[in-house]
Formats: sequence, C-alpha cells, structure tokens
Amino acid sequence: MKKSGPRGSRGADGVRVTPAGLRMKVLFQTTINSLRQKEQALVKDGWQKIGVETELKAVEASAFLSDDPGNPDTNWHFYADVEMSSVPFDSPFPLHYMRGFYGAVPERDFAQKSNNWTGQNFQRWSNDEYDKLYDEVAVETDPERARQTWIKMNDLVVNSYIRVALVDRKTIDARAKTLRGPDPRAFDGGYAWNVADWYRVS
Repeated sequence: MKKSGPRGSRGADGVRVTPAGLRMKVLFQTTINSLRQKEQALVKDGWQKIGVETELKAVEASAFLSDDPGNPDTNWHFYADVEMSSVPFDSPFPLHYMRGFYGAVPERDFAQKSNNWTGQNFQRWSNDEYDKLYDEVAVETDPERARQTWIKMNDLVVNSYIRVALVDRKTIDARAKTLRGPDPRAFDGGYAWNVADWYRVS
C-alpha cells in the first residue's frame, strides 16, 4: 500500500492511510435507538466518502448508560474512537456539565479502572488552559465574567473536536387551560419540577 502524503492518500480500497502507513479507521458507538442509528449511518457515509473506514457499534441503552464498572460497553469506559450521546445543559452556570472535560488530576478526573470508572472526564482529554479557566469560573461571582469564561472553555472543547454537536433535540410540553402552577424556566427539561404547586381552576 502506498504511503500517504500530509493529508493521507487513498489505498487501493479507497481508505486513506497515515504517513506511517496505517489505515484510517474509526469505531463509532452509541445506544440502540432508531434516530441514533440513522445519525450513525449519515456520519458513516460522510466519513467513508472522504476515505475513512467506519465501523458502527450499537449498545443497549441500559448497558451504555450503566455505572457497572465491570461492563466494558458503558460510555464511561469509552472503548471506541467516537461515541454519540446526549448531554444536556441543566443550568446557566454549567459547572457540572463542564466538569466532564476537566483533567487537572488525571488519576481522579479521568474515568478509568483505578478509580472504578468514577471520573467525570470519560473522554480522558487534558488541556491546561481549560483546567485553569474551570478553576477560575468555579469561584467567579460576576455573571457576565462567568459567561465569557464558559464561552472560552466551550471554544476550547469544540475547536479541539472533543465534542461535536450534531443535533439540537426539540421537546414539546402541553398543559390544560384549567391548570395553574407550571412555571418553566429556561433550562428546565419539563414542567414537573414544581408539581406540588399545581392546581385546577374552573
């Protein structure tokens, strides 16, 4: 097989090879879900058109989202090149969400066997600038300064291709005209958080 140039040339089967002569192949996994399998197929088609061999893997959601340390198919193990999952923001101060990219102490922060797969950073990505910004924003009290820091942190993640946004899933909620009490906020996933305050009117 011919050695590649800087961008990788195609072998006889159309798959690109690296300058070291390695075939460009990725394992792309997600949960078993009709929408996700359609998304996988679209991504695979695009990658294969540019010469990247793509193997798809679909895992039962109960296994993929399990916290069982002995289950190699959980998203915490991440034994694949690419993984698709839904990770929503739940707050305008997304400290918990952004913790998923924090790696200041790899032994603690990276999900791995030595910490029983409890580390929040299952991508096992490390970036000193990101970690510094996370430590700063965790104690920031000015909302605007925090907002600017979140943007910088998100840019680091996106521009490093650690997380690539594919789909913004829309949700629909409805309520009866006689129902009072539901008070949705910007980051609520539904109405039920204050169900104790609901009541009917005639």
